[in-house]
Formats: sequence, structure tokens, C-alpha cells
Amino acid sequence: MEQLFTLLLLLVCFNFVLKQTFVSVRAMLFTMVAVCSFTFAMWPYAIEQSSTQIAAWLATPTLMRDLAVVLSLDVLVQAAFCMRLAHNGARPAHKGRWQRYVDVFLRCYPGLFIFPAAFSLLTASIFAFPGVDFTLVAAGVSGTLLMLLIAASFGLRRMLIDRDTRLEMLFLSNVLVALIGIIVTVNGTTAAASIDNVDWRASLLVLSIAAGGSIVGYLLRRLKIKYDHHKLTRK
Repeated sequence: MEQLFTLLLLLVCFNFVLKQTFVSVRAMLFTMVAVCSFTFAMWPYAIEQSSTQIAAWLATPTLMRDLAVVLSLDVLVQAAFCMRLAHNGARPAHKGRWQRYVDVFLRCYPGLFIFPAAFSLLTASIFAFPGVDFTLVAAGVSGTLLMLLIAASFGLRRMLIDRDTRLEMLFLSNVLVALIGIIVTVNGTTAAASIDNVDWRASLLVLSIAAGGSIVGYLLRRLKIKYDHHKLTRK
């Protein structure tokens, strides 16, 4: 399980670096400096951890379910960014104020799980260099991490010049993160016990909500098509 968790953290770091290839250099540097500053600031908490305590955390179902929620939010936001960027590239149009705000948020959102990944790297480095001053280790990890992130980001920009290729890779990598996250965070347990009978009332309620939402969405789309057609005919 620890090997899978390490693989998950590596994929999260890769997604973070790949996501920074879609923003400006100034925004990329600001985000990476913020992550590395967080890494250095967390050394007083990292020295209080132990390998047995971390293993106990990974075996705690409630904590892993909380991590699953954070990871799911990360994956959803990154997937929304990929679909939004692909949609904007395929159908360029005038954007409203709120649409521009959403695009800026999706583009600049670095991902929440990058901070636990950086904290895990700091903790592992402190374990690997016993007897060395903690602030020196934290400074070394932060500086090295900053240089590696910047070099990896510029390297990906040069290796994958095509934006669509990077976007597709980011989407597929997030899908892989979601699949591995399910395996790691569930850890052989389920959030609820299974039952033998079926709650037909709840099932019918869910189906009714789904059917009602589909009908409302269809009607709204028809109204939008008629409104757009009316605007074109007036022009």
C-alpha cells in the first residue's frame, strides 16, 4: 500500500508540473514558490512524524476517506479545466464576466494534493538525513524542489509543444490518479455495510430526480436554441 501511495504522490507531482505549462511564466513561478515556501514552513511539523505513525495513518479508514474527498475534488477541478479548455479551443466565443472568472480559477488552480505530496517529501528527506539540522534539510528540499519543478515545467513545454497533446495527457493522467486513489484510499474497507433488501423508495426518488433534471435540461437547451435563432434572424 505504501508503494501505491508513493506512486500516487508522483503522479500528483507530474500533474502539477504539467498543469503549469498552461499558465504564464509569472503565474508558474508564483505557484511553485508558494509550494516550496509551504514545504520549508512545515519542517516543525515534519520532525514530529515517524514512520510507524505514517503507516498507522495510511491504515486509518476515516483519514483515507478524507484524503479521497480531497483527491476527488482535485481530479474534478483538473478534469473541468481540461474540458473547459478543449471547449474554448473548439468553439471560441465571447465570454461573460463569470465565465472569465471561472477560466482564470481553473487555469490557476494548482491542486490541493500537491501540498501533502510536498509535506511527504520533506518528511522522507528528514528521515533520510538523521543528525543534520532540520532547517538545513528543509531549505535544501525546498530549493531543490523549486529547481526541479521549474526545470520539469520548461522541459515539458519544449518536449510537448502541441497544447492539445499536453491537455490530453493531463486528462488521462488525472483519470489514472483517480483510479489509483480509489485503490489506495479504500484500503480494503467500505464506507457502508451492504444490505440484502433494496430501498425502492430511495431508488425511485433518485430516478425521479435524474429524469426531472434531464427534462429540465432538454427544455432549457431548446429555449436557448430558439433564443439564439431569434437573435440571428433579427441580425
